Amino acid sequence: MKLKHYTLTEEDFERFRQLINQASGIFFDRGKWDILRLGLSERALAVGADTLSEYYEYITTDDYREEELRHLLEHLSVQETQFFRNLPQFDALRKFVIPEITRRKAGSYRNIRFWSAGCSTGQEPYSLAMSLLDVLPDARSWDIRVMGTDLNEQALDTARQGWYPERKLTGMDRKHIEQYM
Repeated sequence: MKLKHYTLTEEDFERFRQLINQASGIFFDRGKWDILRLGLSERALAVGADTLSEYYEYITTDDYREEELRHLLEHLSVQETQFFRNLPQFDALRKFVIPEITRRKAGSYRNIRFWSAGCSTGQEPYSLAMSLLDVLPDARSWDIRVMGTDLNEQALDTARQGWYPERKLTGMDRKHIEQYM
């Protein structure tokens, strides 16, 4: 199916940018103009709007707002994820951050909380949990919680299930696959 060409006016850009930012915290700068136009165009076509201004009126109408806004945000949110994505950050977490947390918590309530915002299908929060278990030899004596959140409910459903086909194990070494999968 060929995508209809929709024009994103300056006024529409500002209105949608504000709406999306208020609803989700996602901010589209001018460098993302084409990405926003394409995402809006796909949703406008899906609901039968002839212009992006008409789509704005549709999405801000009480009858449709919540459901369509959810569809739009899911459509615009980045779904790039993999286990141990940005490996240098996980190395720093294991070598410096977790040891410092454990040092500071010595002799006190031993709890650790991590939050993975925009976790998509869950590979990053599971990578955080595996990193904690790698570094904490007495992990069972700690109150550890890793929370993942995302705007996309379908992605979160996948994360909650915690089941990944082999092709999704990109970034994981053999040790982690054998130990946790």
